[in-house]
Amino acid sequence: MSRNGAAGVIIRYEDEFLLMKRSLEVDNYPNTWSIPGGGIEDNEIPCQAAIRELFEETQIDSNELEFEDYLGTIDRKGKEAFHIFLWSSNSKLTPILDFEHTEYGWYKLSKLPEPMTSEMIEKLYEIVA
Repeated sequence: MSRNGAAGVIIRYEDEFLLMKRSLEVDNYPNTWSIPGGGIEDNEIPCQAAIRELFEETQIDSNELEFEDYLGTIDRKGKEAFHIFLWSSNSKLTPILDFEHTEYGWYKLSKLPEPMTSEMIEKLYEIVA
């Protein structure tokens, strides 16, 4: 993990969110459902890192999406801040998973997969509040 923190992208299509299950091979939050994201490199700002990580982990180009909002950070209990960006899609895009993820799905808030961190669940609920 970079000392610069991390950044990720929540993608929304209508009332569903693209979530991905992290593989057992990753250091942070293995076997947990989350969003595409990762470390911020030295030459990046958080939004650039989020866009790069989105493409690396899903092969989804941010040009296929519409930027909605910067949602702030998630406190990761002593780790660097995790910056969250919200983008919307006009369709249910199909990611091409890399080694960091084993599956994906489009989920409504009423049917979120488990396990997922409480901080990520709270951030998803903030979007529709």
